[in-house]
Amino acid sequence: ADEPTGNLDPATAQTVGDLLLKLAGQLQTALLCVTHSDNLASAFTRTIILKAGRIIDLARPK
Repeated sequence: ADEPTGNLDPATAQTVGDLLLKLAGQLQTALLCVTHSDNLASAFTRTIILKAGRIIDLARPK
């Protein structure tokens, strides 16, 4: 998903994020999501931080 919550209010963004994670869990599949939202990114098990097209950090959000 490319910026699935980019233009949404916080409550709707949370709902969309929750739905994406629930769907991925039900389908037992990976979910690749591009976002600028720290809140959404923190819901995932792994994050890759890019700067100028280069990986600058790999993390597992708390």
